[in-house]
Amino acid sequence: SLLFSMNKNIHAALDDPYINSGILYGGFLSGTIDPDFNPGFRTGFEVSAILSGGCLFFIGWIGLYADLSYMVSKDINSTLVSFGPEIGFMYIGVDGGVLMWNDNDKTEYGWTVRMLLTIPVFTQDYAAVSVFFRLNHFNEDHGAYEFGVLYKTGWGG
Repeated sequence: SLLFSMNKNIHAALDDPYINSGILYGGFLSGTIDPDFNPGFRTGFEVSAILSGGCLFFIGWIGLYADLSYMVSKDINSTLVSFGPEIGFMYIGVDGGVLMWNDNDKTEYGWTVRMLLTIPVFTQDYAAVSVFFRLNHFNEDHGAYEFGVLYKTGWGG
């Protein structure tokens, strides 16, 4: 398969038996608050392509993520999409990137950054639960803060 051959090529190129690559996917739920202190919540789906390892990255990971979510608040129901790089060391991670917000009346673009504390869940396949704080920024008048929980599982080689 394409994923297997990509994994094989990455391992060969890095020539490091401690490097793993994979695809992780899962969902999240967060509480949000905007600059006017309007509360809301956000739920969505996320996928990541990562390299992880215990030698080269000192028990860390690096990769790319993308998420799609729906936010409900007192004034607005909206769809959000974000994507960008992610990096982590042991249990601490950070990701961020481009953010698109759409509330059916208008579309805005901005940026997002998220800090995560990740706890591995030891199952047959990889799984993890993360708690996070996220800042979404569009302009001086529009943004949001989030506190939430993310669950991911996946596969790799």
